[in-house]
Amino acid sequence: MNDLRTALGLLTIFPIRGDRISARALAYYPLVGLLIGALLIAAHFLLRLALPNLSAAALLVAVWAALTGALHLDGFSDACDGIVCDGNARTPARNLA
Repeated sequence: MNDLRTALGLLTIFPIRGDRISARALAYYPLVGLLIGALLIAAHFLLRLALPNLSAAALLVAVWAALTGALHLDGFSDACDGIVCDGNARTPARNLA
Protein backbone atom coordinates (compact mmCIF):
# COMPACT_ATOMS: atom_id res chain seq x y z
CA MET A 1 0.00 0.00 0.00
CA ASN A 2 2.94 2.30 0.70
CA ASP A 3 4.15 1.89 -2.90
CA LEU A 4 0.73 2.91 -4.24
CA ARG A 5 0.82 6.04 -2.09
CA THR A 6 4.31 6.78 -3.40
CA ALA A 7 3.13 6.42 -7.01
CA LEU A 8 0.14 8.68 -6.36
CA GLY A 9 2.37 11.28 -4.78
CA LEU A 10 4.84 11.23 -7.65
CA LEU A 11 2.37 11.32 -10.55
CA THR A 12 -0.30 13.67 -9.18
CA ILE A 13 -0.53 16.82 -7.13
CA PHE A 14 -2.14 14.97 -4.25
CA PRO A 15 -0.03 15.50 -1.11
CA ILE A 16 0.37 11.79 -0.53
CA ARG A 17 3.82 10.42 0.14
CA GLY A 18 4.98 7.00 1.05
CA ASP A 19 7.70 6.36 3.58
CA ARG A 20 10.32 6.06 0.85
CA ILE A 21 10.62 6.03 -2.90
CA SER A 22 11.21 2.55 -4.25
CA ALA A 23 11.31 0.87 -7.62
CA ARG A 24 8.28 -1.19 -6.60
CA ALA A 25 6.15 1.97 -6.93
CA LEU A 26 6.62 1.66 -10.72
CA ALA A 27 4.26 -1.31 -10.70
CA TYR A 28 1.45 1.01 -9.56
CA TYR A 29 1.93 3.62 -12.31
CA PRO A 30 -0.69 2.00 -14.61
CA LEU A 31 -3.19 1.95 -11.75
CA VAL A 32 -2.54 5.63 -11.01
CA GLY A 33 -2.93 6.37 -14.73
CA LEU A 34 -6.26 4.55 -14.70
CA LEU A 35 -7.36 6.63 -11.72
CA ILE A 36 -6.33 9.86 -13.45
CA GLY A 37 -8.18 8.75 -16.59
CA ALA A 38 -11.32 7.94 -14.60
CA LEU A 39 -11.24 11.37 -12.95
CA LEU A 40 -10.82 13.04 -16.34
CA ILE A 41 -13.71 11.06 -17.84
CA ALA A 42 -15.93 12.17 -14.95
CA ALA A 43 -14.79 15.78 -15.43
CA HIS A 44 -15.47 15.46 -19.17
CA PHE A 45 -19.06 14.39 -18.63
CA LEU A 46 -19.68 17.14 -16.07
CA LEU A 47 -18.12 19.84 -18.25
CA ARG A 48 -20.07 18.73 -21.31
CA LEU A 49 -23.33 19.16 -19.41
CA ALA A 50 -22.70 22.85 -18.85
CA LEU A 51 -20.41 24.05 -21.65
CA PRO A 52 -20.01 23.88 -25.43
CA ASN A 53 -17.53 21.36 -26.86
CA LEU A 54 -14.54 23.67 -27.34
CA SER A 55 -14.84 25.26 -23.91
CA ALA A 56 -15.25 21.87 -22.25
CA ALA A 57 -12.20 20.51 -24.08
CA ALA A 58 -10.05 23.49 -23.07
CA LEU A 59 -11.09 23.18 -19.43
CA LEU A 60 -10.51 19.44 -19.51
CA VAL A 61 -6.90 19.98 -20.61
CA ALA A 62 -6.55 22.51 -17.78
CA VAL A 63 -7.95 19.97 -15.28
CA TRP A 64 -5.52 17.35 -16.61
CA ALA A 65 -2.58 19.74 -16.27
CA ALA A 66 -3.64 20.73 -12.76
CA LEU A 67 -4.20 17.14 -11.66
CA THR A 68 -0.78 15.95 -12.82
CA GLY A 69 1.13 19.12 -12.05
CA ALA A 70 1.67 19.62 -15.82
CA LEU A 71 4.03 16.64 -15.81
CA HIS A 72 3.16 15.55 -19.35
CA LEU A 73 2.98 19.09 -20.70
CA ASP A 74 6.54 19.68 -19.53
CA GLY A 75 7.72 16.62 -21.44
CA PHE A 76 5.79 17.71 -24.51
CA SER A 77 7.35 21.18 -24.44
CA ASP A 78 10.82 19.66 -24.02
CA ALA A 79 10.21 17.47 -27.07
CA CYS A 80 9.05 20.49 -29.10
CA ASP A 81 12.17 22.37 -28.02
CA GLY A 82 14.34 19.53 -29.27
CA ILE A 83 12.53 19.31 -32.59
CA VAL A 84 12.22 23.02 -33.35
CA CYS A 85 15.50 24.40 -32.03
CA ASP A 86 18.40 23.81 -34.39
CA GLY A 87 21.46 23.26 -32.23
CA ASN A 88 23.92 24.13 -35.00
CA ALA A 89 22.48 27.55 -35.84
CA ARG A 90 21.87 28.78 -32.30
CA THR A 91 23.81 28.94 -29.10
CA PRO A 92 22.40 27.32 -25.96
CA ALA A 93 21.87 30.76 -24.43
CA ARG A 94 19.82 31.86 -27.44
CA ASN A 95 17.73 28.66 -27.30
CA LEU A 96 16.89 29.37 -23.66
CA ALA A 97 15.90 32.93 -24.49
